[in-house]
Amino acid sequence: MVPDQPSGGGAVQQADLEGNGKNEVLVTYSNGANPPVLGAALFSKQKGQWQKLWSVTGQGYAVSYAGFADLTGEGRPELLLGWRMGTTVSGLDIYTMSGQNLQKMTSLCYSKLDVGNFTSQKGSHGTAQLAVWQHDTGDAYQVEVLGWNGKALVPDGDAYLNYFPKVVSYYQEQLKGMPDAVFYWYYLADAQLKVGQPQAAIDSARQSLAILAGRPDNYYKGYDLVVEGNALNAQQNFTDAQKVLQPLVGKQQNDGTLAARLDLALGDSYRGQLNDSKAEELYQAAIDRLVKDYANSSVVEKLQYDWNNPTLLKLLDEGSPQSWLAADCLRRLGGPLH
Repeated sequence: MVPDQPSGGGAVQQADLEGNGKNEVLVTYSNGANPPVLGAALFSKQKGQWQKLWSVTGQGYAVSYAGFADLTGEGRPELLLGWRMGTTVSGLDIYTMSGQNLQKMTSLCYSKLDVGNFTSQKGSHGTAQLAVWQHDTGDAYQVEVLGWNGKALVPDGDAYLNYFPKVVSYYQEQLKGMPDAVFYWYYLADAQLKVGQPQAAIDSARQSLAILAGRPDNYYKGYDLVVEGNALNAQQNFTDAQKVLQPLVGKQQNDGTLAARLDLALGDSYRGQLNDSKAEELYQAAIDRLVKDYANSSVVEKLQYDWNNPTLLKLLDEGSPQSWLAADCLRRLGGPLH
């Protein structure tokens, strides 16, 4: 079965997954039934004969991605398999070769996917990154660029300047047809901030807030204000950032993700004022909120960016916006992300 991506990919592909100069052959297939049974198999030529090394049964109704990319920076590629489970949802499984066995590194959900080297810095976090688009509403997507840090896929800020101009252009185009769509303004502001345009991000967030004025409280209002606060932090206007963010404190009890984003933004403002103890307290609070929501528990242990903590590792391996936010908090606390 020919995968939807990458462009030019076929049902039969080859790559040197072991790094020994000999290519393995990947086959993706469907049995043609309704609903179909999907699968993939890996073959290696041994003593002149092709031997099946590995196989897996897929999910969903189509192969949305089948390809190779060196995510770890070890000089040999990993295998990426995506299974389409809905019109806007695919599941991506990533495997690495260990000896002659494929082992799953991680999984995540995506709506759209770009794979490539989006940064010129080829550090220990890997040579290729994943640009993951996860559907929100309408034609709006939350976008993140992820790199492998040795334990999990985490946000790779080094790739933002190269990748996010594409996201800025995308939302500018969407707004031509729907200029009052607050979700497009919010995601535009987020993308502008990631390409180093804090004033443009402030203007976009305020445009969204102006549209919301007079309406009942909207889901995006708090997120707009957090983006504005982050943009003010980027301009080193830390006191102004706190003026924007502080009124939100304690009002996000039903949205742990927004509350964690708020803690993170406030932490950055205090760190900018050289108040590291207050900043670290807020970063830790953000992680605790995220893990509490993830574990659905009222009892949350203090994690202290311990990469051996099983609950935290499960969260980071979830491949969700919440896991990426937790990774951002850990990076600020000094966790070994790069």
